[in-house]
Amino acid sequence: MKLRIRSTATKETIRVDAPDASSLFDLKSLIASKLSSSSSAPTLPGAVRLSLNRTDEIMASSPGESLTTLGLTSGTSYSTPSNLAKKP
Repeated sequence: MKLRIRSTATKETIRVDAPDASSLFDLKSLIASKLSSSSSAPTLPGAVRLSLNRTDEIMASSPGESLTTLGLTSGTSYSTPSNLAKKP
């Protein structure tokens, strides 16, 4: 599943390719590793928040719930709210 993740703080767009069976935590880990590689400070998966509308965070009801179950589809853009994207 190819996704575009945009930071509302920096307006930077990150492209990620996650397996369809990935969980939300798997996606957050992938995003955190990409953010860490482009920044001097490491980003933890728990510091990554995802939203479709920049307001409501995407939450999984169970840890193993797949991205497709959450309604995430390939080629869609998602946002990381500026106040939630990274913790100092």
